[in-house]
Amino acid sequence: MKKNKYLLITGGLGYIGSNTIIELKKSSYKIIILDNLVNSSLKQLTKIRKLFKKKIIFIRDDIRNKSINKIFHKYNINAVIHFAGLKSVKESEFKKKIYFDNNINGTLNLLKSMKKYKCYNIIFSSSACVYDSKSKPPYNEKSRLNPKSFYGLSKLSSENYIKKYKKKGIKFKILRLFNIYGESQKL
Repeated sequence: MKKNKYLLITGGLGYIGSNTIIELKKSSYKIIILDNLVNSSLKQLTKIRKLFKKKIIFIRDDIRNKSINKIFHKYNINAVIHFAGLKSVKESEFKKKIYFDNNINGTLNLLKSMKKYKCYNIIFSSSACVYDSKSKPPYNEKSRLNPKSFYGLSKLSSENYIKKYKKKGIKFKILRLFNIYGESQKL
């Protein structure tokens, strides 16, 4: 009997995560949402479930916790879409330790669990604030990187750790997003 394929979405109840889940309605993957609810609400889960019409597993936990190993152990997770992270540029400047722990250590803990349980695919939601302020759009892979905020530095550091895991078999895509804000047409 073939095991189910699961897709783990960290920070899945946030704005980008929840809209991504809705776009995955036709996917053959079973969806697991991992969210600590710091930047989100369980109200989003109710809305998603009404629109999704497939069973969605929700786990309230934090990517920094070792308990995420239990999730990888229990489910056959084939891929991760990693949206979890603190996101305020301004706040990051006076809460550097918290941003370091959440964004960087959280990503490292996630990568370690992925490797341990042979999950080799990740899409990472980074930020366009990793680019140098002197770089001009349109940005590309050759554009200079030089974040001005600690938030941007935490995202760039997470990108670099993900790239180092390539040697350990991890395949990745990094999405450098600009600030997205607004109401979804669907949620």
